[in-house]
Amino acid sequence: ENEDRTFGKRKSAMAEIGTETEQRKQFITETEHRIAELEQQIEKGRDIDERIQRIKERRTVGRTSPLDRGDTRRTGTERPAYRGTKDAAQRISDLEREIKQREQSREYSSIKERLEAGRQSIADREREAAKRKRHDRGMSR
Repeated sequence: ENEDRTFGKRKSAMAEIGTETEQRKQFITETEHRIAELEQQIEKGRDIDERIQRIKERRTVGRTSPLDRGDTRRTGTERPAYRGTKDAAQRISDLEREIKQREQSREYSSIKERLEAGRQSIADREREAAKRKRHDRGMSR
């Protein structure tokens, strides 16, 4: 009876180990799959970085880099669309222009307000001077 219990415990432990092994295998498989996906994303990111670097290089040099001839051989429909970049650059330019206009408008408004305040101050002084003159005339009689 004691041997049967020991045998049953061992059998149960073996079953648990088998179940745990299967779960770990599944987890390892999923992890390996995710690693492969991440490696693909990293590779795509590197390709994009290289293309951006070639574009920057081409812009600074002012000519097409020999490394960047891939797009020049493609037809118009095969070339990747750089329209988003052009649109973004145009939008940035428009926003910068708008910022300058607003700054100038604020400066104009500020100058206008100071001018009005100066005119008001002069008008107040003139009124005070006129009151004093009237008051002085009235006192001397």
